Amino acid sequence: GMRLKLVDVDGSAFSKALDLWCGKVCCEDMAMDEARKLASVADRFQITEIASALDETVMRHLNMVVCGEVLSWSGELGLSQTQEAARKLATERFEELVMTEGFLRMGEEALGKLLDDNFLAARNEEAVWEAVV
Repeated sequence: GMRLKLVDVDGSAFSKALDLWCGKVCCEDMAMDEARKLASVADRFQITEIASALDETVMRHLNMVVCGEVLSWSGELGLSQTQEAARKLATERFEELVMTEGFLRMGEEALGKLLDDNFLAARNEEAVWEAVV
């Protein structure tokens, strides 16, 4: 048969995304890193059913430990519900967020948006400044 070569696509993630789409696997207990890879495939190929399922899965597993990391990639991969939930968690509990490794891994763009958010809650502006520096 014919083979299709997809450039810049993780073959195993693409295969798993197709299995998810066809109902052969479910994503409820999926690791966060795997969910991110599958969300990337779903976003690139505009497979909204997979994106929606992953959006719900990631949102269910959202906590302070992964919040910063999830905030960095969820929006660009089309997981809008997750992005909003992560933003809300991050702004309401910012001083907790800055103590996590996920905060240290946040991208510059995501961090900038978070710092510009009017709902960012901290004791004072100095607490925010100290956290970032």
